[in-house]
Amino acid sequence: MFDIEEIKKIAEDAAVSIDGFLVSVKITDNEVIEILVDTDEGINLDQIVQVSRNIEQQLPSDISEKYSLMVSSPGVGEPLQVFRQYKKNIGRLAQITFKDGSALTARLIDVNETHLLVEEVPKNVKKGVKPKTTTPKSLPFTDISQTKIKVEFK
Repeated sequence: MFDIEEIKKIAEDAAVSIDGFLVSVKITDNEVIEILVDTDEGINLDQIVQVSRNIEQQLPSDISEKYSLMVSSPGVGEPLQVFRQYKKNIGRLAQITFKDGSALTARLIDVNETHLLVEEVPKNVKKGVKPKTTTPKSLPFTDISQTKIKVEFK
């Protein structure tokens, strides 16, 4: 077996090489190392290939011989996992689920290490009617179980 922290360090360094960041590293039951990376501007296929090659070159041979490597970006609808993903998505609409099971649809306004500032989106607004603005809410990350960005069609 190997140290997953070693793989995380290799993946972080590879992501930094494209001015990106590591989102997650997961080892699946079928011996696949799944690595998610992103950049503040969004990641393209060439950058993913570059990160993948960089990681492959750095992996110890005992790991690369036993495990398959899969490098990709977080998919649409995947929960946000790291601080930079929140910063990247300021201004976007999100579905926020709290640890108590309740949920909120809101626009991300700002973020710091401990709180997320959002503006709640009113429910059931009729088409063509301007929704009432709401007071921004500060949500502690300790109360949030997950945040997913919602796709908007304009």
